[in-house]
Amino acid sequence: MSKIVALIVVLVAVSFSAPVSADWQDGVDAFEGKDYETAKAEFSVVVRENPDYAGGHFMLGQCQMRVADYYDGASSLRRALRLEPGNTTYLFAWASAALHIRDFQSTFSKLMKVDTTDFDQEQIAEYRILAARAAIGTNHADSALDLMNTQLSEYGESGPVYRLLGQAFDKLQRSEEAVRAYMHAFELEPSDIRSCQRAIDLALEIARASGSNRQIRDVVYSVDRVALDYPGHLLFVLAGSANLEIGEDQRAADWFERALAEQPFDPETLYLSALPLMRLGRTEEAYARLTLALECQPGRTIKASISHAISKILESRAGSKPGAAARDHRTSNYETPTTDFGALNKSFVEPLAQRESYIDQVLELREKAAGSGMGDDQQGAEDIGQTISGLEGNIALIDEELEQARDALEGTVEPAEAQLILQKMNQNLRQRLSRPKPEDLGLTPLGLDELVVIVRPDQPSRTETPAGPPQLSAALSKEKEIPFPLRHTEVKASINGYLASVEVKQEYHNPYNEKIEVVYAFPLPHDASVNEFVMTIGKRKIRGIIRERHEAEKIYNEARKRGHVASLLTQERPNIFVQRIANIEPGKNIDVTVTYYNTLPYRDGGYEFRFPTVIGPRFNPPDSVDPVGAVARTQNQSSDTEVQYLKPTEISSHEISLSVDLEAGVAIESVHSATHEIMVEEISASRRRITLADKEVLPNRDFVLRWQVAGDLIKSAFLVHEDERGGFFTLVLTPPQDETTVSRSPVEHVFVIDCSGSMKGEPLKVAKRAAQRMLESLRPRDTFQIIQFSASASALGPRPIAATPAAIRSGIEYLASLKGNGGTMMIEGIKAALDFPHEPGRVRLVSLMTDGFIGNETEILAAVHSRLGDSKVFSFGVGSAPNRFLLELLAKQGQGAAAYVTTDNSTSDQAIDDFIQRISRPVFSDITIDWGKTAVTEVYPPRVPDLHFSQPIVLVGRFSGKAGKHILVKGYSAGKPARITRPLTQQDKRARPELAQIWARMKIADLADHSFWAVDKESLIAEIRNLALDFGLMSKYTAFLAVDSTSKTAGEQGVAVTQAVPVPADVKFEATVAGGNQKRGENR
Repeated sequence: MSKIVALIVVLVAVSFSAPVSADWQDGVDAFEGKDYETAKAEFSVVVRENPDYAGGHFMLGQCQMRVADYYDGASSLRRALRLEPGNTTYLFAWASAALHIRDFQSTFSKLMKVDTTDFDQEQIAEYRILAARAAIGTNHADSALDLMNTQLSEYGESGPVYRLLGQAFDKLQRSEEAVRAYMHAFELEPSDIRSCQRAIDLALEIARASGSNRQIRDVVYSVDRVALDYPGHLLFVLAGSANLEIGEDQRAADWFERALAEQPFDPETLYLSALPLMRLGRTEEAYARLTLALECQPGRTIKASISHAISKILESRAGSKPGAAARDHRTSNYETPTTDFGALNKSFVEPLAQRESYIDQVLELREKAAGSGMGDDQQGAEDIGQTISGLEGNIALIDEELEQARDALEGTVEPAEAQLILQKMNQNLRQRLSRPKPEDLGLTPLGLDELVVIVRPDQPSRTETPAGPPQLSAALSKEKEIPFPLRHTEVKASINGYLASVEVKQEYHNPYNEKIEVVYAFPLPHDASVNEFVMTIGKRKIRGIIRERHEAEKIYNEARKRGHVASLLTQERPNIFVQRIANIEPGKNIDVTVTYYNTLPYRDGGYEFRFPTVIGPRFNPPDSVDPVGAVARTQNQSSDTEVQYLKPTEISSHEISLSVDLEAGVAIESVHSATHEIMVEEISASRRRITLADKEVLPNRDFVLRWQVAGDLIKSAFLVHEDERGGFFTLVLTPPQDETTVSRSPVEHVFVIDCSGSMKGEPLKVAKRAAQRMLESLRPRDTFQIIQFSASASALGPRPIAATPAAIRSGIEYLASLKGNGGTMMIEGIKAALDFPHEPGRVRLVSLMTDGFIGNETEILAAVHSRLGDSKVFSFGVGSAPNRFLLELLAKQGQGAAAYVTTDNSTSDQAIDDFIQRISRPVFSDITIDWGKTAVTEVYPPRVPDLHFSQPIVLVGRFSGKAGKHILVKGYSAGKPARITRPLTQQDKRARPELAQIWARMKIADLADHSFWAVDKESLIAEIRNLALDFGLMSKYTAFLAVDSTSKTAGEQGVAVTQAVPVPADVKFEATVAGGNQKRGENR
């Protein structure tokens, strides 16, 4: 039972025995409403009128503890315990309060007399924790060891137990054992940075005592390894500080750089990062960081250290004697020299001891907030905030006292060693004392180092720039080239077998005469596992960090307001991303590089690699939620996901170059692209290098590359990767080879044709030609129906039509009459196709022919999920840049398959024939897999799709132990049970860390799919967010962020400029883009 639940149970219990009074009920109401001051006043009246009522004293004590009246709280709780000595809840509450006020002796004496015979397991565990803490505080550390060793032997390992073991060993000066215990506590609970820090301090003390520089360095290098294994701001700072101590200045600078990437505006980290730069002679960089640190509102102590360092730099500029600039700086910032407190007057000892006591109390409260079991009064975020606020006030008073003492001793100590002593004493104090927010308490795997910069409310925010077109000037060319920041995109793909790693570099330049912020919506493959993000400014590379989206947006906006160059990458759809770059100065260049992994499909005898270059203009039905809009360049945007399009008479300088390094693993027979002219260089029988023939092309269509490998049919492929998280695998599952000998069952084929404005012209011609060829391939026992949709839906007839020659001719005539115009109300077409009565004895196949240019994908997918029944949905994507996210997911939900065709007649007919062949063959359906001796979990997709002719599927999952030699695939073919055996032969033994990323991305996609129709969306969102953070991946709820915290640009924040893009090839601008020839929302 949690402590909060236990407290509620006690409150209910004492309420039954409470005196009948308005004060008691008012106190209970105030306590439940977290108005603890009012509750304290009400319960004070209760105990005054009923001095022997234990429940009243207990509740008064609880209120007093929550408003930081620790001594009064402990007294009230002790009174409750005296009135009811056998009440274990009162006992634990008092003991926890007594430990807060460091009354270790009374607590230890009382707890040692307690009879624990009737305690349950949870009570025993809490009793031992409290008793061990009291024992350590009273120099009975050996008793604490006995208690914790007993706890370990009976109930197993836990972070709090090993933390107390470390403290006990520490007290007994058994330093090596203490280091091991502290580090194990940290390994069990990586948020326990305090244990890790103490372990590092002890290890360094042991090494120093040995007199061996080698041993000291070994400890520091061990700290480096810990920071690499458990990356986070505080550990980066610890690693930097440790390297600074042994003179590894460059390594220290590197660690502090990583810490700044996590918290770019933390004044203490900025100050520490300047110290190695000063030693390395990079004084200008150090000066920039120190001055920025002063702007970030540091505490008084760290402010003095920052000012002292700045003075040193100013003095070094002026010569050996202090100059006026340094004196002026010291005076204006109330600077006092940093001093070694341990070597100064004894008057420091008492306030420092009290200060450390308050710090300990704050850290214990954080441990409670994280659910660590330390103390019994686990509080909500608001309670913790109030308590910490009181403690911070006490610490501030002591800091003022120490500041006055240091002022009196000005000039006594100033060498670099004193800087390190002060740094060590105050290291990360401000982060450890920062008030927690509700969402940060115990919810993140790394705890404190996951807290990011909070926007300060007292910072005056500058006026926001309207989202409309900026009033900027730049030279225009005679060809109506519109100047935009994005000049070039370079794509480098490396393909090994069916796995692709792709690096996308976007090169930005400010062509205007004012500072700007760029907003660019761009596509990536819907299954891309985006896991790396780097911003390049000149020769400097700033690696992006992954954060919860709202936190990343908060940091980005703060950096933008302060004038720092910053970039933010967010995901709006699995295949639509938005890049923002703040404060690009006139004439300056900035590059952003994104890296992703994905698996490649095998369709119709060949592998396929696709890279999208443009987002097609979406239609959003009225009242759409989270739309993706399409407006002309000169129109104001209403959101980041409203894409601006260039008019047909306009061009931009943005072009794309692309190269592919292809290693197929087996001999390659042919390589070709139906979308672009390419150059193919043969490196070996299995390797090719492919580039665009034109080097650079206009980004207005998807790049699609296909290649055939030797052999009639691809073999099953099995790849694995193992790391500290366990085993991950991908498996290519192939269809049965003899399926062509089995005749298929009769079908009821429903053709759903998109006749909206975006399909006008060539796309609709291709769709009608495909539907006609499919009609002509129907057999006498089949039936069909044709449904067209744009602003509404209509059908050829009210029910399925027998596929007679006359009916087929009638269907072809109906197809010929269809025209493209109006909005894309795809939901009406889906409903019409799936809602009308289904004829028994036939498999219903729904072929949806569309470009997928809609913004309400969620509504469409939810409709298919609720209406699908026994139907199979096949997606037929048409055009140069179809919405593959929607089309692939429709096919996945509909247990069908997806195919794509361009408007190029030379290749579209073959694609249509391949599609007809696929849906005309029997499928291997209702698949289950017997994994044999392989211990497999979390396979995605969780429901194995049907296996269609010449279209293998890719499964990803986790495994433990050794993989077996084969699997048994069971299912049905042509209505009869069938089974096939597939070997699990690992293709190669190389490490493939990308498999973990791909698995996580597939799980995220599956969770997102369920969120389309789930009732409890919040739990799915939380799971997606946590999974993305754990694996460092982009998602709708996480974002990549990079901030250049070392310098600031001049002037106000930049004017927002949205990067406009061309409409895809063969798409009519005037029929699809709001602000063309129609109003927004019309005729899409």
